Amino acid sequence: MLSRSWRDALAYAGLPPRVLARFPAHRSDIATSERVPIAVIAAVLVHTEVAFTQRTYADSQG
Repeated sequence: MLSRSWRDALAYAGLPPRVLARFPAHRSDIATSERVPIAVIAAVLVHTEVAFTQRTYADSQG
């Protein structure tokens, strides 16, 4: 069962709750969400540096 904060975060990003059931397969979906700040994406993906997330997903962050 998803915690309320996860459900809220997924809803804000426009992602369905089932995303977490297949989390590894949806990393790029989460990372390419333009509605979520890059620092939040880095935290969700457990990247230690925001710069790494920016380099990895730069093309999708418009």
